[in-house]
Amino acid sequence: MTSYHVTFFGEPVTRAWVTCRSIKVFKQHDTYRKFLNDGKKDPTRDIVLRKAVQEACHAISMEVQHRRKTYTFVAR
Repeated sequence: MTSYHVTFFGEPVTRAWVTCRSIKVFKQHDTYRKFLNDGKKDPTRDIVLRKAVQEACHAISMEVQHRRKTYTFVAR
């Protein structure tokens, strides 16, 4: 099973090893609702997820080198 080490958007900065099955494609016009797939209502999680998607939308428009400098775990 292949895993990737990822840094998550949002605060506090977190990272984890994630399997391929847990990774979803992100496109600039996605909304946080696309990533709510468990049917549970959790207002705190929804706020955190909304902010993370906003941050991802900002990041996706950056040049790759600038995005790496801004969002890698070491930079944050």
